Amino acid sequence: MTFNLELSQEAYNDIEEIVLYYSTISKELSDKFQHCLYKGLGTIESNPLLFQNRYNDIFRIHFIDIFPFGIHYYVREYSVIVIGLFHTSRNPELWDDRTEPSTKN
Repeated sequence: MTFNLELSQEAYNDIEEIVLYYSTISKELSDKFQHCLYKGLGTIESNPLLFQNRYNDIFRIHFIDIFPFGIHYYVREYSVIVIGLFHTSRNPELWDDRTEPSTKN
């Protein structure tokens, strides 16, 4: 089964913010983060049901390699919708500001 990977605007914003942060430390670190992120997104795209439902029994989280970030997403029909990247120490209440799906899968 093939799934389409979609990133919300918030997810794009999260990625941009994280990449900018790591690039202030070093280009190599920023590049390494991006590599781990793309690897994680590829894993989700090829097998989105691999990770268990976490909160609201809808959203799933894939924690990327090396870096303390989770890719938060949900699956709807043949689409995987990424709602954001969150640092593991970030307040979960901030997730409530993200768009929730109208139906569960």
